[in-house]
Amino acid sequence: MALVGMTVGHVHFSGLRRAFPKLGYLGPAEPFVLLAGLVAGMIYWRMAEQRPAAEVWGRGLRRAGFLYLVYLGLAFSIIALTLAFRIWWPEFLPYRSALIAEDPRLAALLVPALLFQPGYADILPMYLAFGAAAPAVVLATRAGRLWLCASVSVAVWVLAQLGAGDRLMGPLVERFGSSLPYFDILGWQIVFFGGLVLGMRRAMGCDPVVPRHPALVGASLAIVVLLLVTSHGGLGAPSRRGGLGWLENRSAFGPLRVLNLAAAVVVLARLSSLRTPWLEQRWLALIGAHSLPVFVYSCFLGYALWFVDDLPDPVRVVAVLLGIASLTLPALAQQRWRAARAASRAARAGASLSYS
Repeated sequence: MALVGMTVGHVHFSGLRRAFPKLGYLGPAEPFVLLAGLVAGMIYWRMAEQRPAAEVWGRGLRRAGFLYLVYLGLAFSIIALTLAFRIWWPEFLPYRSALIAEDPRLAALLVPALLFQPGYADILPMYLAFGAAAPAVVLATRAGRLWLCASVSVAVWVLAQLGAGDRLMGPLVERFGSSLPYFDILGWQIVFFGGLVLGMRRAMGCDPVVPRHPALVGASLAIVVLLLVTSHGGLGAPSRRGGLGWLENRSAFGPLRVLNLAAAVVVLARLSSLRTPWLEQRWLALIGAHSLPVFVYSCFLGYALWFVDDLPDPVRVVAVLLGIASLTLPALAQQRWRAARAASRAARAGASLSYS
């Protein structure tokens, strides 16, 4: 569902409201990052139970390296497609990517150093940093130092609220005519860390993974409802994004967002203990199981849909719906590629056994 929401969020149609609902001070990116941490926590914890720390570190670093290569491919492709699209549509320019039009060679040179991250690709560098750090958190937790990891995560989050990252990197990127990534890694790491903790607790066999005390669930539900109301202008609160300033700052993941996400996790965890077959959709499970290629595809889809912005609203809505349905294509492509690779490995293993 987060992938669908991010796809819709990447479509910038003039005069047409976003289809994804405003769920308090949360959007589709928050569950995406949280669930990435949850899966990483489960995988690395189970791996650490069976293999030495060096292999856990190796797995994390290889994953980070792979994400770096994916980021390079996505960023360079966005630059190339932008230059091609601007031949027919001079007004076309990706989000936060003015440098491509001003100096495409400089933009390409800055991409590997992460000093220029074209719009929609800027979430991947954050993920590769999280992936590299995940083994450290898991191994430290197994050594009984989760409290230390939590303290560091909170301290780094506080630095984000004080604008430390912007002050440090701002002058550097501005010197090259670039811009800071939308997601402040110092703030958003607390979301991934929270997911890591949930994933590790699940791998440990903790039951429940999220506490279900009635008082906690009731308070969390009240917080979710209250923040949902205020985010839409209720109780005199401003309804526009950023109206509450640093309290709801999305880039640095402000305090209201932390509170909203924590409360939502408690409520959803309680609901998950009930049977909810209406949420168990095969199509959502398919694209979720292949989230990386689906996300990369959705970035290009968001840009491609800009070309129907001048058409009537019904046509634009249908185009978005068809675009969402087409998320199936990269998921099926990776599914078949994995199946073919598994079959090839099995055939090689069988041939080796026969030869022996």
